[in-house]
Amino acid sequence: MTELLELTPEIFKMIVHEFNAESPSSTWKLRSVCRTFAAEIEDDLLSHQPENVVEKTPEVIKNKMAEYLIIHLHKISDVNDPLLKMLRRMADYLIRELAIPEKDRKVTETNLGAYIHFVVAAMAFLAFDLVRTLLATMPLNTWIPGIYIGRCPLVMAVAANNNGLFNEVMDHFNQLIKTSRGRDMCRNGYDFDDAFYIAVNTGNSRFVEELVEFCPRLRHYVPKETYNEWLDSAIASLNTDIVKSVLLLCSSRDKVNPYILANACRTGSTDIVNTLLNEGNAHPLCCAIQYGDIPIIGAVLDAGADINGKAYRPELEYPGLTCSPLEIAFERGDKAVIQFLLSRGATIPPRAD
Repeated sequence: MTELLELTPEIFKMIVHEFNAESPSSTWKLRSVCRTFAAEIEDDLLSHQPENVVEKTPEVIKNKMAEYLIIHLHKISDVNDPLLKMLRRMADYLIRELAIPEKDRKVTETNLGAYIHFVVAAMAFLAFDLVRTLLATMPLNTWIPGIYIGRCPLVMAVAANNNGLFNEVMDHFNQLIKTSRGRDMCRNGYDFDDAFYIAVNTGNSRFVEELVEFCPRLRHYVPKETYNEWLDSAIASLNTDIVKSVLLLCSSRDKVNPYILANACRTGSTDIVNTLLNEGNAHPLCCAIQYGDIPIIGAVLDAGADINGKAYRPELEYPGLTCSPLEIAFERGDKAVIQFLLSRGATIPPRAD
């Protein structure tokens, strides 16, 4: 064994490492050969061997536990970890390929060191207690940019479809809203519109309902174009609760335009169509005849639509002219729809206005 001492230090360390990996208990007994052996065996076992090797020497670790823990708290000691090796190779490869200067290799760490990135990281790991603490202590002048990793807290919570994260952010909102500066931050820094649109598209009726209830306190103006996009997405979700919530955002009497109602008829959902009836200036029966199927038409009639009532046709050459629902059915050319309307008492008026 003493012949090993004649080898170079690097080779000597490698041989001791392999001895420890093969039989740590037997190698530990070889410390009596000399002090050099003893020091290298102990250093390799405590600092450079993976956990599965160290576990084979409980009698050693028991007496060296404090030293072992200190070493492992300050360095990654499992040198055989394949994932660690892969990550290191990948990082080296990227640095070579991108020819990143040494001074610029820390740019990511610097750019992602803002307060909001700590919040994003905590949310990504679902560390609710940490999220709560960070949000509660976040300065009001915190800049929430279009960050490189993650998104603003409200959008992240909604996109994750996670009730816990959503609760933390909404609790934070309820505290911010108490001051004018906090209200401005909620309105301008948290991408409320994006979060609401995502909530509608993911079909989370609870998120949509709470955001709608919060909107008046936020004093947030929703443009009609944005409202129509949200309502159209709510209709596509086929969730009547979401449709009802979105309708509450419009203060106008005309909450549903002909285009929106036509899309509702195309879904084939009588529940959705019934929810939208009497909410706008569109003629529901005409839209149902043009774009819906017989159950949709029947639902509109059952809701009280006049089967022989006059409907304005804005697409006609002369605005203001009217026609009957049956005439619209003839234009559609669907025999089954025509027969259904006739069976419900539809007639063609003797004279057009």
